[in-house]
Amino acid sequence: MKNIAIAALVVLAFLLPLISQNAYFLNMMIMSGLWAILVLAWSLIWKTGEFSLGMAGFWAIGAYSAAYVTMRLHLSFWIALPVGGIASSLVSLLIGPIILRTRTLYFAGITLAFSEMVRLGIQYMPERFGGGYELTAIPAPTFPGVSFMATRVPYYYLVLIVVLVTTLVLWRIDRSRVGRLMEAVGINAEPLARSLGIGGLKYKMMAFVLANFFAGLSGAILAHYWLVLYTESFTMHESLLVQIMALVGGAHYLVSGPLIGALVITVSGVLLRSFAPGLDLFFWGVLVVIVIFLLPHGLASLEHGSSAIQLPWKGKGKETGKVKTLETAE
Repeated sequence: MKNIAIAALVVLAFLLPLISQNAYFLNMMIMSGLWAILVLAWSLIWKTGEFSLGMAGFWAIGAYSAAYVTMRLHLSFWIALPVGGIASSLVSLLIGPIILRTRTLYFAGITLAFSEMVRLGIQYMPERFGGGYELTAIPAPTFPGVSFMATRVPYYYLVLIVVLVTTLVLWRIDRSRVGRLMEAVGINAEPLARSLGIGGLKYKMMAFVLANFFAGLSGAILAHYWLVLYTESFTMHESLLVQIMALVGGAHYLVSGPLIGALVITVSGVLLRSFAPGLDLFFWGVLVVIVIFLLPHGLASLEHGSSAIQLPWKGKGKETGKVKTLETAE
C-alpha cells in the first residue's frame, strides 16, 4: 500500500506542470526541490552522528564552481552541473579527515566557521576567478528543443529528476550494509565499531563526501536558475534553515523527513512573506515549538497516525522513535 502511495506521488509530481504552469507556483516547487536536495544531504551526515552547520558553504562552492565553468570557461551547463558536485566533494575530501575527528558541538562549530570562510573567501576573491559579492549574467541552461528562458517548466523537471536521484541513492544506502554501519557509528557505537574492525572515520567520510556532492549539485542548479549570485545568499541563515527543515520534517527519517520539511518551510515562507516581512520567521518559530512538544519526530512521523502525537501533560506515550527511518519502518 505504501509503495502504491509513493508511486502515485511521483506520478503526480511529473504531472504538476500539466495542471498548472503558473510561474509563482513553479518557483515554489523548484525552490522546494533545491532545498530538499540540501536537507537530504544534511540528513546523510546526521545519520553518522554529526551535526553540520556548514551546508550553505558547500551549496556556495557548487554554485560558484558551476557558474565559473559556464561564464569563464564557456562550457555547457551539463558539464558545469557535475563540476559543482565534484568541487564540493573534493573540498570535503580535503577537510573531512580533519574535522570529522570531532563530534557534536565541536563539529557544528567548525562547519559553521568553514561555511563563513567560504562565503567571505568568495566575496573577496578577484572577479576574474569567479568571485565577488555579486555575480551576474550567468547563462541559462540550453537543451535542444527546450527553452529554459521561456518557461520554468524545464527547470522544474530538472530539479525533480535530481531530487528523485538523490532520494533513490539515499534510500538505497539506508537499506544497505553501508547504511547500517553508518547508523552504528552515529549512535555512539564508534568505539565498538573499531573493536570489530570497522573504521568509523571511513564511513563518516563516505557520508560527508557524498552528501556534499549532492549539495554542490543543488548549488549548481541554483546558480543557473537565479542567473545571478550574491554571497549574502549563503550565510548562517541558510545553514540554520536546513536544520529547521530537518527538524520540522523529521530528522530521524532519512528521506521522507527532509522532503516534507523542505516543502512545508519553503512554501510557507514564500506565501507568508507576501503578506508581511518577517511573518515567515514568526510562523517557523511557532511551528518548531509545536513540533518539538507534540511531534518530536517531525511531521513525517504522522504516518503512524495519532500515536505520533505526544502530549507533554500525558507523558511520553507510545515511543514512535524506535524506528530510525521511514524506510526501515516496514
